[in-house]
Amino acid sequence: MTEINLKHEPKPNNPNLLRCQFEMKKLCDEILSQRPKDSPYTFFEIEPKINPNTVSNILKESDINDLLLKDGDTLSITDTNDYFPDINLFVGDTPIKAVSLRAWGWKLEKNNWMRQLDIGLHYSDDIQTATQLISIHTSSNRSGELPFITRSIHAAEYAETGYEGHSAVGRQVSNENEAIQFIRLAEVLFDSRKNDI
Repeated sequence: MTEINLKHEPKPNNPNLLRCQFEMKKLCDEILSQRPKDSPYTFFEIEPKINPNTVSNILKESDINDLLLKDGDTLSITDTNDYFPDINLFVGDTPIKAVSLRAWGWKLEKNNWMRQLDIGLHYSDDIQTATQLISIHTSSNRSGELPFITRSIHAAEYAETGYEGHSAVGRQVSNENEAIQFIRLAEVLFDSRKNDI
């Protein structure tokens, strides 16, 4: 497996934001700057040039591994039925065909802001597809507070108006290091557009 350096950098001199909040906003803004000038969207997504299994392994070895589905876990909705059928995709058995990185940015009232970073693992058996999406969230309204991190599953078979994924879990990160690990991985994915890893 390719090793990726996730070590710390010095904390920026900012009296309001935690270092992880500062660095997350900085990275999100850098990614969002790649949007076309006339883009109506509040996000920008790229497909990094990196082996998706490398990304999966790094996430499994990180401090957020408790949120990830384990080998053998289904990517189907928990209570399958005629409307939401079993898509027969399983972590560890179904190939991860791609990885994605998406940054979100919202401007709120009184110069406040919200940012979100998503790393997606895209599974497919060439018939069905599903994404395990890991997202970290922060905002200026939560200055000085640790970010919130979530995991959800999104299956193409279930896509319809009102469907926003399933099997979602989340929690506040335990410490800044946990958030920085995720942000550093996102930086590597962003930079990999230029250099294959």
